[in-house]
Amino acid sequence: MQDRLDDLLAGQAHVEGGPDVDPQLWLAAAQGREHADRDELAAACVQAGAGVDVPETEGRDVVAERRADVRQRVDDGLRGLAADVTACVNVYTGAEDDVVLGVGDAGAAGWTVMGLLAATGATLSLLPLVGYLVGAGVTNPDLTSHAGGDLADGLDDLAVVMSDADLSEWVKKDLLTLAILVDYARRASTGREAAAVETYLAGVVQRLDPEISKKLPERVLSGGGRMEPTSSLTPMERVVYYMSGLSAQVAAKRYGEPTGTVVAAHGGPAVTIPPSSRDPMALGTGVPLLGLSGTRVNRPLGAASDVIRYSDSLKKRDEDTSSGVVGVLRTTHADGGRSWVVVVPGTTDWGLGGSNPQDLLTNLQAVAGAPNDMESAVVTAMRQAGIGPDEPVGLYGHSQGAIVATNIAANPAIAERYNVTNLLTAGGPTAGADLPENVNALHLENGADAVPALDGAPTPRTPTRTVVTVDTTGSNLEGYPHASTVYADAVEGMSGDPAVDAWTEQLRSLTGAGEEGATTSEIVFDITRKTTGVPARPDDSDLADALRALKEQEAEAWRDGRPWRD
Repeated sequence: MQDRLDDLLAGQAHVEGGPDVDPQLWLAAAQGREHADRDELAAACVQAGAGVDVPETEGRDVVAERRADVRQRVDDGLRGLAADVTACVNVYTGAEDDVVLGVGDAGAAGWTVMGLLAATGATLSLLPLVGYLVGAGVTNPDLTSHAGGDLADGLDDLAVVMSDADLSEWVKKDLLTLAILVDYARRASTGREAAAVETYLAGVVQRLDPEISKKLPERVLSGGGRMEPTSSLTPMERVVYYMSGLSAQVAAKRYGEPTGTVVAAHGGPAVTIPPSSRDPMALGTGVPLLGLSGTRVNRPLGAASDVIRYSDSLKKRDEDTSSGVVGVLRTTHADGGRSWVVVVPGTTDWGLGGSNPQDLLTNLQAVAGAPNDMESAVVTAMRQAGIGPDEPVGLYGHSQGAIVATNIAANPAIAERYNVTNLLTAGGPTAGADLPENVNALHLENGADAVPALDGAPTPRTPTRTVVTVDTTGSNLEGYPHASTVYADAVEGMSGDPAVDAWTEQLRSLTGAGEEGATTSEIVFDITRKTTGVPARPDDSDLADALRALKEQEAEAWRDGRPWRD
């Protein structure tokens, strides 16, 4: 396995044991390995028995009969499979409580392409089900009707992959590689996990992009509300844009169609904005100013570690997991001027399209550069808080929040309205965003944290974009390398580099750290996605398209003075 990973890092194919290696050999290797753990054995055992091919000597009719029988048994057996996977989740969680990767801390392969297999805390526990389904040739299975909670979320994620022939074929071919890579990322013991994941995903999207591109329209809607040529997207953005569309369909089947996003300030009124697909960034929607004084923050945020810890405390104070949370810090300086820091924590919900928009659906949409409810909500919170067009603003995000914050900082429509001068990200894949030169960005990445690599490309280094890479393997820091607390501890007291020192000084000017007479207050916003609550019918999208076409024909007839009949 280590040989395969070394080859992956070197960008070379493994000649002797590629993805099509005999499952029985893999099983034997896993059983013979001195420290093989039970989830790898489980995945190996299921893959070894998942294939449904029969010898050619039995004839085509027998083959077809056997395959039809398997497909029939799949649906009948899903309830039992779901129960088995639930048991696997419980065993895995109990065995790994002292290691890492619970649902809330999960990021190691938490999302994007790999996340569709590992979005629950179970990591490899869902791979047996994947092996069974792809081996049986099942597509678009109804999985969540047999489960609930975190398991249902994970099965929704799996349904996205299984709903597309090209994606399910990728999983079928790469099941072994995925099993090894996810486990490797979960262990986080070498400091090279991010490089391995980045190399693998870069190769995957190159393989998938030609076919996926054919399924996308010539122009797609960007997060800023502009129609962009699909060809202008990177291969990763095209593939993930397509996957985010599939994810939205899966979400609609479970929760219904989105109807809006509620942005509610603590101690103030709530405002409802349209779904991001209708009004990206919600810039076309009127938003009232709150006029809230906020809650006093007694400790100024004078360094990157302070901002990360504030974000972590913001997330921990938010006990309602049915909604997301955003913090806006306002500093009033002695001369009466104001400056701001907007804080966006990471993923809270590993499902698709539920009430909490800090979920896997937003992860996919944000990586793709597509409209998403979190970016709309953050901008709405900025507008409600009363940030002026010339007042300097800093943005911070961890994990999903890193992509959301970076996308906002990179958006030309935001640059026209706000003076974003400072950006801090920790543990997020931000390579796809093209930041303007007036934004001074500091990106923190951990070599053992796979999440920053999930966009399959290195984060750009420019005069105004500084990337600090830490390696916490072998350190005494507690927690998985993706955890925000690990990042905060790793960069505590960071100084000595001119670019980092300049960034820190700019942050202090925003937060008033060390400035006599400066005061800082916070306004906290709860973010809730609203849906119809009625699962969409499979033909709902087609019906909507047909109705829109009829309305357009009616409008055209009215403009031309022609009669229109129902």
